[in-house]
Amino acid sequence: MNSKLKECHPGVSLWRTIGSIRLVSAFVAFSVITFFSACSNYQEEFDNNFGALDYADDEGESSPSGGDDPQSSPSGDNDSLSSSVPTSSGGIQSSSSTVPLVEGDSLNDVRDGKKYKLVTIGEQKWMAENLNFETEGSRCYDNVNGNCLKYGRLYTWADAQSVCPEGTHLPTDAEMKILEEHILDSLDHSARAGNMLKSTEGWADGGSSNKGKDFYGFTGLPAGMWKDGKYVKKDSSAAFWSADEAIGRELYYGNAVFARLINQSLENGFSVRCLVGEKKAEATSSSSEGSSSSEESSSSAESSSSAKSSSSSQSSSSSAKSSSSSGFGSSGNFEYEIDGTTFTSSYVKYNGLIWMNQALERKDVGRCHGN
Repeated sequence: MNSKLKECHPGVSLWRTIGSIRLVSAFVAFSVITFFSACSNYQEEFDNNFGALDYADDEGESSPSGGDDPQSSPSGDNDSLSSSVPTSSGGIQSSSSTVPLVEGDSLNDVRDGKKYKLVTIGEQKWMAENLNFETEGSRCYDNVNGNCLKYGRLYTWADAQSVCPEGTHLPTDAEMKILEEHILDSLDHSARAGNMLKSTEGWADGGSSNKGKDFYGFTGLPAGMWKDGKYVKKDSSAAFWSADEAIGRELYYGNAVFARLINQSLENGFSVRCLVGEKKAEATSSSSEGSSSSEESSSSAESSSSAKSSSSSQSSSSSAKSSSSSGFGSSGNFEYEIDGTTFTSSYVKYNGLIWMNQALERKDVGRCHGN
């Protein structure tokens, strides 16, 4: 029957075939649409759930919020770190400051990095080494750098006025006097201040009574000096400038005093010892001494008015030419001349009189005093 129907109506089979194809196509199309719709929804859901997290991380890396990022530091902390740096001595030094570090018994000169020992004597804190900061006018003894390393440099008076590191100063004549008087008062007047300040080694032999004891650790070395265009007195003299014009102090191998020098040539090259802290006594002009008579040592006498006797004189007295003793301190050195030979003697001042502190270097005379 069917075969006959197909034979009689062939179009029926064709339409059925076409209908099946359309049905299959519709099903395939629906499936594809459903798949893509599901994928689209899944991507949207994924973006909604996870995309925001990724974006937030990206935002955090590119634009951190202040204080939440553990790697960020407030500007105040950075400033505090950069404002100070450790020094080789273990202390803290301001990176923007030129003030040297004074810590305990050491001084760091930030200008050239040199380090100096300090010593406290009474209420004063002194450098225990001679300054070795190079200036245009400073010198090494005999122009040998090794002498600068051992003894420090020699300075003119003008150079000495500004050569001390920040935090220290060139001592005045009055401050040097305080040092001397502290030594004499703390010990006894038979223990001369010069011996207490001299180093125990390096000095020429000036006799057992003049040997250095270095009682405080001041360690005064016989650095010598520059005088009259030449280097002199190494191993026998240590001269130090003060802030007062043409005035200094000297340690000398042939006596035991801390001699006061006045009327010195400003071109002389002396050593420098700086004093820690601010200046406590103002410097004065050497003209205020009121006398041209100087208490000079043999290594630095500049004036013909030093205490000299005439070479033709046979008198046993040797006195200063000044009519008074106002030009002399409590102790010091002076020169005298006998038979054309110049000698040096230390002196002490007692009851207004200036007494030689050692015998004349002649067998036929004894001790003298000047007034």
